[in-house]
Amino acid sequence: MHWGADLDDLQAMRLRLQFEAGRRVDVAGWLMRQRGRVQQPSLNEWDIARTVMRLLLNARRFGEAMSLIEVWEVFARRNTLPLVLTELRLMRAIGQWGRARRNEARADLEAALIEIERLQAGGMLRGLSLHLKPIAAELKEPPNYNLPEDMDFHAESVSMLSERELEVLRAMREGKSNKEIAITLYVAPSTVKTHLKNIFTKLQVSNRTRAVTLAEESGLLR
Repeated sequence: MHWGADLDDLQAMRLRLQFEAGRRVDVAGWLMRQRGRVQQPSLNEWDIARTVMRLLLNARRFGEAMSLIEVWEVFARRNTLPLVLTELRLMRAIGQWGRARRNEARADLEAALIEIERLQAGGMLRGLSLHLKPIAAELKEPPNYNLPEDMDFHAESVSMLSERELEVLRAMREGKSNKEIAITLYVAPSTVKTHLKNIFTKLQVSNRTRAVTLAEESGLLR
């Protein structure tokens, strides 16, 4: 196990939570350490990369953030990762807004909202809501959503995963092994492995921790 990478993942989650709360944090050293990792996109590095982008935006380092977003957009398109691409577009909207490109920011947000409705992935807006509200306020036609204060659009209506896959995710959140999940759901361990493979593919992640984290952020496990 690569303990350094694991600790960086945990630090990324902590820093991302601070970003989502609108706090400013001194992360220059951490950002410098991640520079090489995030310039070579892979699903394993997505959690780190998305945190780096958000922190760069929060630090008003818009040029650096936009350059990194462009690198990852190429990767997401090449590998057909619509959830990743949509989150990148949300961050691009924030970057455009910060550079006083208001028309481009509105266009990016509108395009992202269309994809979010299509993918039924409104929960991804939760972590960016503070930064997106000023842009959303200027949309000519507000999106066809109920708009609670945190902009958590349709978080409870996400239906990307089957009910059985959601049961597997809930069991993983409780820390159960594949064998324990199989016993709980009265299925064979091989069936659990198949469900896990489908979950990873649908959520575009590479391990159990990221699957549970993304599912929770997207409102899937409510």
